[in-house]
Amino acid sequence: RMWRGSWTPIRVAETLDLVETGVVASLAGPLADAGIHAMFYHSTFFTDYTIVRHDDIATAKTVLSARHHIPE
Repeated sequence: RMWRGSWTPIRVAETLDLVETGVVASLAGPLADAGIHAMFYHSTFFTDYTIVRHDDIATAKTVLSARHHIPE
């Protein structure tokens, strides 16, 4: 059972170069437009994750998949 306020990661589909700019903005902007105003972004050497509140996961997946940011 998920408790209120828990967070869920969404893997970002693209392989991103460490020197690219605007990556987080390209994810955060559409999420904010959809009413999701709380997110984290976690970058690793191999992949990146957008982390949103569990209550927002369905909306976030819809928004990001429409823009091809997450795998299907």
